[in-house]
Amino acid sequence: MDKRESTVPESTAASESIATPLPASASRLIRFYDRLDRLRKTPRVIGPLTTLLNFVYLGSLATIEARRLGWLPQPLAGMVSPSRFLAIGIAFYLLVLAEVVGLIFGLAESVARSIGKELEILSLILLRQSFEILAEFGEPIHSPRSQGRSCSRSRRNRAGPSRLRVHLRRAENHRNVARSRRLSIKSLPGRHA
Repeated sequence: MDKRESTVPESTAASESIATPLPASASRLIRFYDRLDRLRKTPRVIGPLTTLLNFVYLGSLATIEARRLGWLPQPLAGMVSPSRFLAIGIAFYLLVLAEVVGLIFGLAESVARSIGKELEILSLILLRQSFEILAEFGEPIHSPRSQGRSCSRSRRNRAGPSRLRVHLRRAENHRNVARSRRLSIKSLPGRHA
């Protein structure tokens, strides 16, 4: 036995064992995970998912309206909420579920993206909770300030387009100012377009 062989530090032997290849089952699992990740980003999956969300929303809204109109049988009508906001809540539940799946796949890609996805999920949860709170109110929702007062429809219709024109002019002015600033920066000495 050579002296060099017997004096190999244990830490070196441990680090060599870390570099061993993965078992075949683990590499198959990784390939399956990567295939699912690529598949979930394709239009073949995104399109049907958005269609499903729309149909779930419209279906739950139609069920709620059928209950409100008395078209559902009594045992089934007792299980359906009369609030239209519940239809939005159901769609948000499915959307949050889809985003959580995206978060699971995003954790492997980038920590920054996964934190962004977490914030997106948090905002969806808070938005869903606000719709759940709105569902507790009766419909239509009346503001205490608007009790006893009404705005004529013609006055509202005249005010809407003029306000829209004001906002469009402001946006156009902002765009023109930003464009002129970009042009003046490009014309500075030493700057090449």
